[in-house]
Amino acid sequence: VSMDANDDYGWNGLYTVKFITTASSFNFGAIVVNNQGIITNCNVTTDTVGGNEYYVVVQANNALNSTSYLGGITASNSGYITNSSVSINMKTPYYMAGVAGQNSGKIASTYFKEGKLINNSQQDQHVAGFVVNNTTSGQIITSYVAGGQTNTSIYSKDTDSYIQSTIAGAGFVYQNSGYISDCYTDITLSRTYSDMAGFAYYNGGTIKNSFSLSVLRNNVTASAGFARFNTLDNLTGTFIDCYYFYNQKNGQVEDGFLVQEEEDINTSVIPINYDGITRLNAGDFANTSEYFSNYSYQSSIGVNAVWFYSSGNTSSTFVDYVPTAEKIEVAGEEGQLQTNTVYATQLKTFGLNRLELVSPNVDSLSIRNFSYSEVDATTGEAIYHYIDASQAPNRGSIHNPRIIYDANTMESEILERNSNTNLNTDNYRLVSDIDYSNYGLSELYQTIYAGVFEGNGMEVSQISLVSTENLTNAGMFAQIGYSSSSRGSVKNLTII
Repeated sequence: VSMDANDDYGWNGLYTVKFITTASSFNFGAIVVNNQGIITNCNVTTDTVGGNEYYVVVQANNALNSTSYLGGITASNSGYITNSSVSINMKTPYYMAGVAGQNSGKIASTYFKEGKLINNSQQDQHVAGFVVNNTTSGQIITSYVAGGQTNTSIYSKDTDSYIQSTIAGAGFVYQNSGYISDCYTDITLSRTYSDMAGFAYYNGGTIKNSFSLSVLRNNVTASAGFARFNTLDNLTGTFIDCYYFYNQKNGQVEDGFLVQEEEDINTSVIPINYDGITRLNAGDFANTSEYFSNYSYQSSIGVNAVWFYSSGNTSSTFVDYVPTAEKIEVAGEEGQLQTNTVYATQLKTFGLNRLELVSPNVDSLSIRNFSYSEVDATTGEAIYHYIDASQAPNRGSIHNPRIIYDANTMESEILERNSNTNLNTDNYRLVSDIDYSNYGLSELYQTIYAGVFEGNGMEVSQISLVSTENLTNAGMFAQIGYSSSSRGSVKNLTII
């Protein structure tokens, strides 16, 4: 960690966490370089110490003409990333993205927010806010890239969060040949003189139910409000219900919606009219019934849909957990003390009169303390037991949902929480695809489910339901919803 005076990479005066290598290519991920497993509920930040912001930088002189990837979570994801967040500063001349350099797996309910991505490449290595390259097998849903929000503006006016590049880049994905749905960008791109795209630079895959509120530099007519090209590697891209924001100074009030900002925004970008992409002003974004009827949203702040309409309000459901200096000691096995950090809650702020995503904004906090261990009499293996700490939200609540990652946890986590009448009001989160082919028969068909079941775009496959009971109804669950106050919600889930 140093204040760097090396200006060959443009680091003069920056406080840096530096990686120096002589390798001909270099990949970096703040959590892992290559993820083939499960990453969930993780947060990556670069700190500010004594008022000084730190940057992740890489010095790899032999890699300037090769291919190197840097990601806020991982350089390459072929596994699962869910419900995670990144707020990181990076400045490099290599392929760089806020979450993952390359994605061939599944990413859901994750965001890059309030960070800086600065690409000073002189070669063909580009930057994007979320993922550089989303491959044909890559899937990204319910995720976003944003600066700081205020409840007085539809878009972020945070000038300390941005993506900047010496060559072409994009607000969300540079190259997409996979599937992206229910995502958005709202981070400034106006510091870049080269051509940029508000959401995707190249699209040869499918982008659905997504929009860009990112502000591009005016008078750069090679830039595009949403997507620059709809072809990639001989694939033609598809856009479905996609939008980008524009504003003409001194706008008018139309249909009761305020259509006005103090400057021209995205009015001089290249007029690309791919099918499925429409430019909207502030009044149009507020008119959800006209333009967003194919999005899954609820008209007030809440958690039962994929999106909710934000009118600048907030709710105790949407909070950030902020660690404090306070500590609590907890006694474990044989009186050994364990130290827990105390977290404070801070209400999230959302933009004005537009849709906002639900799942990535429902932060969770789980603290479990070691209780005791025992030896399994049959296998001889050690078994460790943990208990939930009182400093965290109750397990199964919206802020500490029960995690499902295979068929065993799918059955046990749900059935163990069913009441005598099979009512279940706990909240659950899938973090990987679920395969029942080696499990046996499911018993979930008796469950009356009235919580929030977040599928995160995962698949449940080969599930078998067999019963000798005299049933008049059958399904994975017996019923969703119990009363007007316990409606239940199952979303972002595929059963095959």
